[in-house]
Parts: sequence; C-alpha cells; structure tokens
Amino acid sequence: MWRKLEKGMTLIEVVTALSILLIIFSLLLPIFQKVVQEKQSITQERKALYLVEKTALHIWKKGKNTSLPAKELKGYTSTSKKKGEGFETCIVWEGTNEREYEKCLYVIPKTEGNDSH
Repeated sequence: MWRKLEKGMTLIEVVTALSILLIIFSLLLPIFQKVVQEKQSITQERKALYLVEKTALHIWKKGKNTSLPAKELKGYTSTSKKKGEGFETCIVWEGTNEREYEKCLYVIPKTEGNDSH
C-alpha cells in the first residue's frame, strides 16, 4: 500500500503562486509609476510658485516703471504684463505627468504710500 506524505508544495502550486504574484505586481507597477509622476509634478509646481513669487517681489520693489520680458527658465515660461494699476505675472510649464499648468499673480508695485512691512 502506497502512502502519500504531503509535507511540501508541488511544482504546480509554486508556479501558480508565482503567477499570481506576477499578475499583482504587473497591475501595481503602472499605479506606482503614476504616483511618482504626480509627486514630481507637485515638486515642479512648488518651483513654479517660487519663481512667480520671486518675479512678483521684483515687480513690487521696482515700482510702476518695471518692464520684464518673457523668460524661458528650464522648462518654465514666465511672462509679466501691465494690467490696470499693477502687473500680472504668470508662469507656464508642462509637468512630468504631461499636463500643462499655469500660475499667475497680480502685483501692485510699491509706491511711497504703500510700503508697509
């Protein structure tokens, strides 16, 4: 009489388990890549906000006679134009997630009367 002693896994069980793990991994990899792209886009947005705020501060300090040409800054395009009493300064860029972004600030230049700290 042959007696079966099942103390280990058969080859088919191991292959099945590995196949399931491979399927799960292949489904999660694109999601992980998307998360990384979004994190990089958030970093780019922070940099863009810094650049547009820096330009706005420059306009505020220089006063009404400020003229700033459009600038290309490593993937970012910065523009400033006179609008009403002040200036509108904008920055445009394409994120790593392949979406186009734009951030704008409106600045009223400093005059002798409004230089509060």
